[in-house]
Amino acid sequence: MKRCRTVLCVLLGAAVVASAETNAPRDAVGGIVELNTTLMRATYRFEAPGSLGTIFVIGVPTPDSPASLRYALVTAAHVLEHAQGEKATLHVRVKTEGRIQRLPVPIQIRDGDNPRWVRHPKADVAAMLITVPSNIDIDLLTPSLFADDAFYDWARIHPGDELFALGFPLGAEANDLGYPILRTGAIASYPLVPTRTNETFLLDLEIRPGNSGGPVCLYQLNRMVEKDTTKTINTCRIMGLISQEKVFTEQMKGLYEARTEQHPINVAQVVHATLIVDTVGMLAQTLRKSTQHPPAN
Repeated sequence: MKRCRTVLCVLLGAAVVASAETNAPRDAVGGIVELNTTLMRATYRFEAPGSLGTIFVIGVPTPDSPASLRYALVTAAHVLEHAQGEKATLHVRVKTEGRIQRLPVPIQIRDGDNPRWVRHPKADVAAMLITVPSNIDIDLLTPSLFADDAFYDWARIHPGDELFALGFPLGAEANDLGYPILRTGAIASYPLVPTRTNETFLLDLEIRPGNSGGPVCLYQLNRMVEKDTTKTINTCRIMGLISQEKVFTEQMKGLYEARTEQHPINVAQVVHATLIVDTVGMLAQTLRKSTQHPPAN
């Protein structure tokens, strides 16, 4: 039986820097926010010349005030690397007079040829600080929500477990407000841990360009009976992000030529959440260094 003991820390952002001490929404099921809806609100379409993908936004603590968070986007590194030029567009959603509206927001991804993001040294993961509208409608996620090896062991995560993935296949959206499309697939590879050694796992999910960078999560409600008491247990974690489609490479040799062909097998490759946390840690480290060594006037 899968159980989640750690309280989901979801912080509602209402400004560029959000406070971690306020606006932590909860629901009636185990006192924990419903994860799929939370990720729906935190996931956005990314587009730039040469690139189309999915990003999700999390909070990064500021060095001088750990209780305050800066907004950071997380995505597959190749989504940013394939983007041409210095700017890209995020299709976010804002709340004005109680009404949700979509809003294309330009973001700076490079200064000249210098990228503003940090990239994991081995995995297809990148993170970057961003500035968003003060009225953005979002539940701001924190790294405490990401699955680690201990969670895999405790929750007995195994091949065949069903996960949820959010994204924008071919740029398609769920509706005119720009929400992502949520789909499901089963874990399709083994072993899963240690996650920093295996780095990725497979998900039985057909993806398209535009899905890259989208979050993959586990969300399940279980009923646990102890003596005469029935409890609802909420198992919820971000398990990783979509990196790419898994392909089979066929080697063909003839009498006069040799060639290879790649065949899609409708399986997605997912980067483990621990590598996302490591990348966000690298971003936080650069933020600390910039605070310790401010630019000269």
